[in-house]
Amino acid sequence: MSNLENITQKIVDDATKKAEDIIREASEKKQEMINIEEERAKSEAKKILDKALANSDLEKDKIISSSNLKLRDEKLKMQGEILNKVFEAAKEKLTNVDDKVYKEFIEKKTS
Repeated sequence: MSNLENITQKIVDDATKKAEDIIREASEKKQEMINIEEERAKSEAKKILDKALANSDLEKDKIISSSNLKLRDEKLKMQGEILNKVFEAAKEKLTNVDDKVYKEFIEKKTS
């Protein structure tokens, strides 16, 4: 081989090696960027999931609280209805009591 062919071959070999190095570095950088983006995506997904879980817990608590309030309101309404019935029954009995029995009752209670 001539000196010119050796120099040409050396230039080609150096260029090939340099190209391979550039390709390898680019491939490594690409993989590094992919890994970084995957981690960022996983982190974002975790944040979104955590937020959704927190919101669902909040919503569950609201539903339970609302149900408890409705139950309390119903109990109070029923108690009011029972008290009204008792007062009406007492009122009815008092209006039907004769004067003599009423007077005796009052005298017993005040003495």
